Amino acid sequence: MSSSDSPTVSAVPQTQGDLSELENEKFSALLYVCEDTQQWIVQADTKGSFLLTINGVATGFMAQKFVQFMQVWNKGGEPRWAMLTLFAIFLVYMIAQVYSFWHTASVFVPRTTASSGDRSFRSRHIFNYSLSQSFPRLSDWSKLRDEYRDLSVRDLEHEYIARLQVDSLVCSAKYESFLKAFHGMLCALGFAFFGVLGTLLLLAK
Repeated sequence: MSSSDSPTVSAVPQTQGDLSELENEKFSALLYVCEDTQQWIVQADTKGSFLLTINGVATGFMAQKFVQFMQVWNKGGEPRWAMLTLFAIFLVYMIAQVYSFWHTASVFVPRTTASSGDRSFRSRHIFNYSLSQSFPRLSDWSKLRDEYRDLSVRDLEHEYIARLQVDSLVCSAKYESFLKAFHGMLCALGFAFFGVLGTLLLLAK
């Protein structure tokens, strides 16, 4: 078989320069994922703030309606079953509202706990919380400077991977709390509708 009939080799061994470029691309992708995860965390806090505002407005409005309902209750004259049913609706609303408030508040709770402490320590040169825990005094700046000086790109990559794991756990926990709070809010608003409607029907008599 002549040389022209020989199969073409499609995979050419990579040079050291090619490997360096590949490593740079991997590191850039890692940085992008870290930034994207942090943006998700910021969005979770923003959504939590919005949910907290809605819950606050709904609570204030429903408190007024409950006062009106209790005024009708104290006057008497309405069917007992209707009053007890409406009272139960207000009670379920309150439970759902407290449930929503509780999980909304947990969206904002710092989540760097003992379980993620080791990962936080491993990212102490790139994560402000970890850095402040590892170098708590201003006099530690020389130690921090020396450690930075000795860091390699590979060391930084390892720290960003550790940071990514912590941020991902934080992000997941925040959105889990947000979803529970959101579902609690929907449930509360549903019972609030029937509570307001029932109160208005009583006042219209």
